[in-house]
Parts: sequence; structure tokens; C-alpha cells
Amino acid sequence: MKTHTTWQPEDDLQMRWHGGKTINIYQRTNSSFDWVNTDCFTDMDIKNIEDATAAVVDFYNDLVGTGEIEDYR
Repeated sequence: MKTHTTWQPEDDLQMRWHGGKTINIYQRTNSSFDWVNTDCFTDMDIKNIEDATAAVVDFYNDLVGTGEIEDYR
């Protein structure tokens, strides 16, 4: 599947959008430099790259605000 856009809000965390309603979350493993797809989230309001960017920003801010970002570190 072709990746349309990748965001990297932290060194070991990437979020990738493939053009649909789902954003895939990738983490770099401690033992390698490979990115592993570990999670995803869906936003039914995504219609274009601007919507996808807003969804990523909101999701990341929620992770940081609730302390759940630690689950991705």
C-alpha cells in the first residue's frame, strides 16, 4: 500500500496515512532501525490531507495530554 503522507512527532514514532480513513502508527523497535506497525486509529471525517493532518495533531495532543504517549515510548 502506498503511503500518502508520514508524520514523525517523535524520534521513534511515526503516523502514516494511506489515503483512507485510517492512520497507522509505527514505532521504531529498540533492537533495530525498522519501523513496526503497532497501532492505528480511524477518523471518519478524513477527506483529504488537511483532514488527515488535523486528525494526527488531535490524536497526538490527546496522547500527550492524557499521558498515554508513554505507551508508545
